[in-house]
Amino acid sequence: MEKSLKPNNNRYDPAADIVIGMSDGIVIPFALAAGLTGALVSTNIILIAGLVEIAAGSIALGIGGYLTARSEYPKFSTSVDLRTQQDPVNRRNNLDAFFSSLGLTGEAPP
Repeated sequence: MEKSLKPNNNRYDPAADIVIGMSDGIVIPFALAAGLTGALVSTNIILIAGLVEIAAGSIALGIGGYLTARSEYPKFSTSVDLRTQQDPVNRRNNLDAFFSSLGLTGEAPP
């Protein structure tokens, strides 16, 4: 079974993370504060609850982002392996050019 290469769509797009983070980071604390205000809770409790919710939401989004990246790594890794197998000489030349631009050569010191 031969695998074919598809266009590389594995680029990171931070816009999605920013939009989701902003919606969670703004809407949920306001909803919590509104709910607590409606329950006639003191201002200090509302402030503390809002800060705790922001911290918990940050942790949850961080873990979600980590798990998403970790689950997508095998797909990305397979894509790189397929491109390398299909044209190893070109991949080697690209790597040599990249390391040369950093001032590194292909020779190991004695």
